[in-house]
Amino acid sequence: MPRHKQVTECRRGGPVSKLCACEHCTLAVCSTCGSYEGSLTTDCPGGKVSFDRQQEIYETNLDYTDDRGWHQGASMKQRVPRFDPEPVKHAAQLGKPGHAYAITGCSCGWRLPYTADPDTAFADHVATAQAAGEEVVPNRALDLVQLRRDLEQKAIAWARADRACEDCSAALTRAQDAIASNAHDMELHRQLEQVKIDFHITDDRAQQCDDAFRQAARKLATLEETPR
Repeated sequence: MPRHKQVTECRRGGPVSKLCACEHCTLAVCSTCGSYEGSLTTDCPGGKVSFDRQQEIYETNLDYTDDRGWHQGASMKQRVPRFDPEPVKHAAQLGKPGHAYAITGCSCGWRLPYTADPDTAFADHVATAQAAGEEVVPNRALDLVQLRRDLEQKAIAWARADRACEDCSAALTRAQDAIASNAHDMELHRQLEQVKIDFHITDDRAQQCDDAFRQAARKLATLEETPR
């Protein structure tokens, strides 16, 4: 069943806004048929409706429904135009002044669980919404959530790489000590060369993780310091 589609663009440009007084922002207007308020039929005819026909709809019982087409039906005052439901959009809802980055819920009605970490809980909520194909509205709060989560993941990756590097460094020291006491053992020399290779690989990995961690920290610091 074809339904009316509410216009989404303001007469003055940009998306519709509650702060604007134009008809697109204040009235029910169908972007498909062009009718608005009292000239809206029950269902959308699927094409532009002329001004004269809109006047007729407003002044008489002329109506359009998917099952009957154009016909004389309920009066304009009794008619309920059917619009496509607005798609679910997700945008972070923030806390009180002084807590600008404290997420308390989402525009879809989701509310932060009392004991949950705001960033983690909201990021999980958004991930579920995106997996369902729903729209997530980019905003500063969401950017902060994503950057904080990215920083956390990179910090964990760096810690693990640094720990592996320390383990390889300790293994290198043990291999060198073993050769110091038995310099003619060729197997020990072979093991030392392998340990050196492992150490260089883990050291390079640790440096890469450290660089990624620093870059993520800089991005987060820049966004938090940028005036809203």
